Amino acid sequence: MWFKIKTYLLFLLRSFHLHGIHSPFVFQLQQTCFKGKKEKMLLRLVEYLKIETILLFGKSAENEIFKTSKTVITDPADVQQINLFLKNNQQFDLVYFPAQTENLFVLFQKTLPLAHNDSVFVFEKPHRSKEMEQIWKSVQQTQKVRVSIDAFYFGFVFFRKEQAKEDFVVRLN
Repeated sequence: MWFKIKTYLLFLLRSFHLHGIHSPFVFQLQQTCFKGKKEKMLLRLVEYLKIETILLFGKSAENEIFKTSKTVITDPADVQQINLFLKNNQQFDLVYFPAQTENLFVLFQKTLPLAHNDSVFVFEKPHRSKEMEQIWKSVQQTQKVRVSIDAFYFGFVFFRKEQAKEDFVVRLN
């Protein structure tokens, strides 16, 4: 319990509101998607980014938000399914990693070829444990990741080649 309290307090100290965001892309994302109620924030993200193809790993309470005709739900342990996507050169607009995903960093690395320039990978609860925080830091440091947004309850990574590599800590309100 103390870990979660300490982590949240540190997050609040590091996080920005709009005045601290110097990236036009992240500023607009904050204005459009992150500002307002946390509930259905992911739906605003999907609509704003015009997300069509979605890959969900496992079960999550958030899955209902992502139900579209082009949503693929798979088990993170199903290596054959991931290999099939890779073989077919399939790419996804959004890849969602639920909080309880096993071998998360390995899975993240394996799915990197499924991303295109405008893809977003969403990580549920990046601060739920010390181990997950370490994984989140490793994800942020990955060379292909250009923009990371730590919103405490969710972590977002973007691959926008036209943008300088930058990490943001943003409040969802």
